[in-house]
This record gives sequence, C-alpha cells and structure tokens, in this order.
Amino acid sequence: MTLYKETRRGQGWILGMIFPVMLFLLASVSRADEKSALLGEIETILHEKLSHLISDEVELTGLRIIRGGEIIHRKGPSVIKSAVMNGYNGRNKAVFLITVSNEEKDSSLLIETAYDVPVDVFVTSRPLMSGTILTENDFYTVKQKSSRIPAGALLNKDELEGKALRASLGQGIILKTNHVNAPASGKRGQKVDVVVEGNNVSISTKGVLRNDAVLGGTAKVWCDSSKKEIYGILVAPTMVKVKI
Repeated sequence: MTLYKETRRGQGWILGMIFPVMLFLLASVSRADEKSALLGEIETILHEKLSHLISDEVELTGLRIIRGGEIIHRKGPSVIKSAVMNGYNGRNKAVFLITVSNEEKDSSLLIETAYDVPVDVFVTSRPLMSGTILTENDFYTVKQKSSRIPAGALLNKDELEGKALRASLGQGIILKTNHVNAPASGKRGQKVDVVVEGNNVSISTKGVLRNDAVLGGTAKVWCDSSKKEIYGILVAPTMVKVKI
C-alpha cells in the first residue's frame, strides 16, 4: 500500500513538471509559426516589388534584417501595412522599409534583399580573327545570372555589331568591352569604293567621303565618275553602297 501511494505521488510530480513544459513548447511553436508566417509574407511582398522594379524574372536569394528585428518576435498577429524601397546597398542588393502593425503598435523594419536576375550575354559562335567587324552571325545570346557574369561582359547587342575585334578569339568566348574597338567608321576625306545597285544593275566606282560616318550610317560621297555628291550607307570602313 505504501509503495502504491509513493508511486502515485511520483506520477503526480512528473505530470506537474511535464504540463508546464508542454505549455511552454506549444507557445514557442505558436510564436515560431507566427514569425515564419510574417517573414514569408515579407518575402512574397518584396519579390513582387523587385519583379515590378527590375524584371519579371528576378529571383530573391536572401533577406537580412538591418534594423527592427525585435518586431518579428512580438506576440500576436502582425499585418504588413507598406513596403517602400529605400535604395540599393551594392550589386544585386536593395533595401526596403517595411511598416508592420500588430496589437501593440506600428513599427518599422529595414531589410536588405539579395536578388539575382538573368541577363543576356553574347558568346562567339566561331573562331574570330583580330580585326573582324562583328555581325550578328559572329555571336549568339545566352541567358546568365547577373551575379555570375564576368566583369566587363557586353550586355547590349548594339555594343557589338559593327565593332572590330582587338584580338583573335576562339569559339564559345563571352564577349567583353576589352575585346572590341570603337565602331568601325570612315573619316571625311577618306577614299572609298562606291557600289551603286539597282534593278539587275551593279556599278563599282571610286569616291571620297564628305562626312565622318559610322558603320551602318549615312555617308555622303563625292563620286569620281559622275563628279557629283551622292548618299549611301557605309557598309565597311572603305565601302559605301548606294541604292537606285
């Protein structure tokens, strides 16, 4: 009988210890769920903001709370009232000011978001010799995350077409600013070949540029054969084509 009483008394003591611990754990889990839900909502809102500001293809890669982290741990449900961009904090990092309302008061969070976005880089489609005037047949486009592109990579097709290579390149090389010279051009007073093209007719003659012209731009030429000024397109540094 004594042993039975002692056992019951021991069980009561154990239950008395376990019950408060269980309540504490349940409360901790509840607060952790609220914290997780709030951070998840903040992440969703910031992703939407970055998609609107930068690109539909933007990828949120991380969040860092700069100021106001204690707000995340407050008791009770919280509501995000606003999220305003507060500037950039380095390459692929933006800072947002978040206003959060809960049962206690409105408070502000300052959060840094790290993000990535795919961009177009241009890769040589074949081996190219130094001095080659680049055309769209000399390279192709590849999507690359902006955080992984090499320094100086050219991101605009217009920065490539018509420019001359400074050095020979192999196939599969990402084109960079130090690979190309300024756009090929012709200078006023420079002698050029003039090709006059019409319906089933092509006539070649010589001329002199009367203006500075870039490749693909309008060139004014004094034509030796006709002794007149004509207008055409500079298709190479020493060639102008005229359509009639």
